Amino acid sequence: MKTLTMKGLCRSFLLALATLFLLGAAPGGYTCITAAKLVLYLALAGLFAAGALYCALRGAVKIPGRGSPAALPLLLFWLWSLLSALLSPWAGKALLFGCRDEGMLTLTLYCLSFLLLAHYALPEKRLLYVFAGAMSLNCLLCIWQLLDGNPLGLFPGQLRWSGRYQDYNGAFLGLTGNAGLGGALLCMAFPAFWAGALRLKKHLLLLPAALCLGVLLCSEVRGAQLGALAGSLLALPVVLPLQRRGKRRLLLALLLLLLCLLALIYLHDFGGTLGEAHALLHGRAEDGFGSGRIFIWRHVWKLLPERLLLGGGPDTLGLRMTEAFTRVLPDGSILTRSIDCAHNEYLNILVNQGLVGLLCYLAALGVSLLRWCKSRSDAAAITGACLLCYCIQAFFGISMPANGGFFWALWGLLEASLRLEAGEET
Repeated sequence: MKTLTMKGLCRSFLLALATLFLLGAAPGGYTCITAAKLVLYLALAGLFAAGALYCALRGAVKIPGRGSPAALPLLLFWLWSLLSALLSPWAGKALLFGCRDEGMLTLTLYCLSFLLLAHYALPEKRLLYVFAGAMSLNCLLCIWQLLDGNPLGLFPGQLRWSGRYQDYNGAFLGLTGNAGLGGALLCMAFPAFWAGALRLKKHLLLLPAALCLGVLLCSEVRGAQLGALAGSLLALPVVLPLQRRGKRRLLLALLLLLLCLLALIYLHDFGGTLGEAHALLHGRAEDGFGSGRIFIWRHVWKLLPERLLLGGGPDTLGLRMTEAFTRVLPDGSILTRSIDCAHNEYLNILVNQGLVGLLCYLAALGVSLLRWCKSRSDAAAITGACLLCYCIQAFFGISMPANGGFFWALWGLLEASLRLEAGEET
């Protein structure tokens, strides 16, 4: 019988995420997919943690020498989040699952999975190939739905993608459920495949990359579209195997291109999303911009002075917000929904875990991305591109286990790649 090792445990967890978790769906389809994803993640991450404890008790865990530089600010982020939860007026919710299933329990599993993967995972090509296969299946299912089909009976009754926001309250696509969560996942997957094709010379990976991009462009999740495209462009200087001078020239060219695009948007009103950007550049912000995000951000911002340092507790925004969000539908009717997250992950952390929590989180992210910019390994280049794209879309997105589980795992893999590049084997 094979002996359980931390490397094998990390590999099994990542493979389970890429297959069972990604492709898993409850018999009730979209009526209970959020709960199903939460249960799946808790089960997989819980087994991962239990396996690590077993290895530790058996003496099969080698304490890392230097450890991940991002680990310290992340541990401080976790400790401050715990303090925020314990001192919260809504401690019961904050300690368990919260409004969006990201209370202290889920957050603890996120951080633990990151730390274990950062110190013990071995980034392998087969993980990328398995993820590519699973995402291709998910994208094919999405395409079927975009054509108004109902594969696997995910939509209840006669509901379909075409009836989003009108026949039902929301938009659902693929095996992630909420289209916004699915967009965040596609935003991470797209750079994994095109960067993998470039660095590993496996051009077949361009096929899942094209599928991810195609579905993303059709999904109407504009924040994820921006994250995938802008992040991919900014990742090119690191992903392309160029000399230092070539990287600097490419980065300068990309920055000049970005400035030219901003100047063009500033000078001309193109309408639609670009029209909203034009208005924002001229200092005009309307509540309806960004599918109502300006309205949400403005009212979330008003809550900050109440508990600036500690926040309300992890994932408790919905318990504090009294304002409701309204959205005008294409047929002229008005959709009204309660606000339970900031639709900006950084603002969400600020209002829930306070200023100190956000600073610790940003410090951990910053350390990882700065080290990624200097990296040369294939694995670091690929995982860092995924992280960068996600971090850009996070300005407009929401996090739940269905997409958050992948983000924290990819972040851990980036740190593992940087660890191995530095020759720090564990």
